[in-house]
Amino acid sequence: MAHAAEQQLTHIRKLEEMTKQNVKNTVELTRTLRDSIRNISLQLNRVEADLLDTQVAMEKQMRYSAAIREIEMAILDLRFSITQLHESLDVTSNGKLSSVLINPYNLLEILQQVSLQLTARLSMLSGLTVEDMYITLLLRYMLLPPPLVLDYLLRYL
Repeated sequence: MAHAAEQQLTHIRKLEEMTKQNVKNTVELTRTLRDSIRNISLQLNRVEADLLDTQVAMEKQMRYSAAIREIEMAILDLRFSITQLHESLDVTSNGKLSSVLINPYNLLEILQQVSLQLTARLSMLSGLTVEDMYITLLLRYMLLPPPLVLDYLLRYL
């Protein structure tokens, strides 16, 4: 029986040693896991910070792109205005007044004032309404004879 008790003590000591080793391994595994979780958390925070920085950079880039598009549109508008002014000056150099240089409503007011200053035997060549001004301009600048222009205007306007 002593021999059996001694074997049991040996098994208990081995079991105790194995348990102590398992506890040490579990503690070490827990430390390693905790360090890994901490590292992963730090990396996740860095990735989130990088993501936010990227988002801010993309928003700035979008604002820059929008500003550049606005500048491009302003340049196109300016080119168009300069072309209109150039064409208007060409028309003016031929002795005709361009509607780009003076607003049709302002021109109408000026023509009405001129009409009031005319003597009784003189009159304006066209009527003193905006519609009359546009029809006169259409008749003048279109290549069709006036009856065909009027027919066209009545049909499509």
